[in-house]
Amino acid sequence: MFSPYIQSEYDLDKQINKTFSVYNGVSISYDGFWDHGIKLEYIKDGVISEKKIGAAMEKIKTDMDEIYFISFEKYVVHDNNKDMIGLYSVTLHDENYSVIAMIGSNKLNEVN
Repeated sequence: MFSPYIQSEYDLDKQINKTFSVYNGVSISYDGFWDHGIKLEYIKDGVISEKKIGAAMEKIKTDMDEIYFISFEKYVVHDNNKDMIGLYSVTLHDENYSVIAMIGSNKLNEVN
């Protein structure tokens, strides 16, 4: 699911293990899954040259009475680097929406 670039540049197994180590409990409910639409878009000569979309799961409650949010970002167009197309990041947030763990990249526009 992660883009070839993210797979080659990041230790995803390590990031996934860290994320699960800070996620307390088993998910029992969530308030919704929201499509945030376009997070980043560049247009060159009237054509979209780069586009990133995002979404989030809101207020995930666990059996340990923890509340989390999970946000996702994915490149759907990246003319300068086709290896960027795919999942870019998955971010785990606490109930105050502070970042507590990330899988993939945390850089806004890593490769142009």
